[in-house]
Amino acid sequence: MNIWINTAFDSLPREEGRPLRYRLLAQVLVRCGHTVTLWSSDWYHIKKENRGLPLVYNQDGVEVRLVPTLPYRTNIGWSRWKSHARYARDWAKLAAEAVERGELQKPDCLLLAMPPLGVFQIAEQVAKPWGTRLIMDVQDLWPETFHRLLPRGLRLFGRFLFYYFHRQAKYAYQRAAAVAAVSESYQEVINRKDLRVFPLGMQLPDASPRPSCEGNLLRLVYIGNLGSLYAIDVLLKGVLKLVEKGVALTLDVAGDGPCRALVEAYARKTPAIVFHGYLSETALDRLLRSRDVGVVPMRQSSGVAIPNKVVDYAMYGLCILNGLAGKTQELVEAYDAGVFYHVDAVDSLMAAIECLIKNPEAVATKGNHARQMAEAHFDGQRISGEMAEWVERVANPSLGRGRP
Repeated sequence: MNIWINTAFDSLPREEGRPLRYRLLAQVLVRCGHTVTLWSSDWYHIKKENRGLPLVYNQDGVEVRLVPTLPYRTNIGWSRWKSHARYARDWAKLAAEAVERGELQKPDCLLLAMPPLGVFQIAEQVAKPWGTRLIMDVQDLWPETFHRLLPRGLRLFGRFLFYYFHRQAKYAYQRAAAVAAVSESYQEVINRKDLRVFPLGMQLPDASPRPSCEGNLLRLVYIGNLGSLYAIDVLLKGVLKLVEKGVALTLDVAGDGPCRALVEAYARKTPAIVFHGYLSETALDRLLRSRDVGVVPMRQSSGVAIPNKVVDYAMYGLCILNGLAGKTQELVEAYDAGVFYHVDAVDSLMAAIECLIKNPEAVATKGNHARQMAEAHFDGQRISGEMAEWVERVANPSLGRGRP
């Protein structure tokens, strides 16, 4: 079959960074004998820069096609909304022209990642004459996430203020041939009895022994976005206070975002806090292999069920210091893979860290449990294989269960 995948944000073949959801899925589908076209943006969401890749190229059997996209600098704002709207229109134009010229065959199935919003309606218009079946895969709930970013007095009016975007999302959920999501907690919003859940997954690294360190030093690490959805300030304040008390503690921060200057300022105050910026795949692998505890300072207002960083930490067998209530807290506690703290409370964070420092054996044990959790829930190869079978059945219902 001819299968298209449309994702504006994932890492791509020939690009630094570990293969994520759609790159892994594309690779599995190619191995199953399908023709796969992976559409994406030429603006790299993670780094907020142009990808620097050809607009059309083939890598490992996957044809990648990039849509020139308006740049944006923040994860939330009108510049990003405008960029998404332009992306949807320009993608549809490029896709239709490529089929008309015979560069691409019309797809049997088109999987659309959400976010961004707005792509489904345009894809439906383009693909209807082709008889293409459209699939939605929901990674984050939009626009529900943005209700929580409104001032408290306005949150009750969120559905009115974001009515147009709610209508876009509801239309896509109802009209798609099938819908998948990264968490069963999204069912309340998506409201489809046939919703399939495929958790986030990545390629599991080998479980090599963790380098030991002298004394009772506890090595914390945070990787990811430095934005308003994360209590980065609380993390930095808590670590600095403990260091000033003489606690043997380090914190490595890898990533970028609006709070970068704040992290750099704290790093100048103490050598115990090290800011790395955005790391290559090799450097990030080396960092995660050499630390003890991964921090999740994410606020529940993010609306995210299980963020990628939880998967990262668990894969490397790090004990998880978790501030995200909800699904992440439930999973981490079910596996005894870490400790919880109240994400906006410095005292709660400090108490959790001191508890871990006093119990190094527990840190190691919880790290082992985190790895078990990753093997059970986040094995990207297994998840991608299951998702590929599902895509095949949606694209061609006559296949039934299992590949021919």
